[in-house]
Amino acid sequence: NMSSKEKLDVLRMIKRYKDENNLTIINFTTDLEESFETDRLIVIDKGKIILDGSPLEVMKKDKILNRIGLDMPFIIDLSSKLRLYGLIDELYVDMDKLVNDIWE
Repeated sequence: NMSSKEKLDVLRMIKRYKDENNLTIINFTTDLEESFETDRLIVIDKGKIILDGSPLEVMKKDKILNRIGLDMPFIIDLSSKLRLYGLIDELYVDMDKLVNDIWE
């Protein structure tokens, strides 16, 4: 099994390859963290598209994602709760950036 950091490194490498070669990459997964480096996230449930947009736009629909059994990545869940309490203004996919913004 790959760690989250190793997975993210591989996904960034694939994105760089995609961008350099003007390709479209389709990745099927139940791990929403894998979508952080994507341009578009489509969520399908029972054969129907239920959400479509940028990863952050889609992850703002946490109630729908939870209802269909998808777990929110830790950083999204944490930043969503901090946002609810008015401590931050946006969702984060980068823990270092979140910590830096909170302490500023």
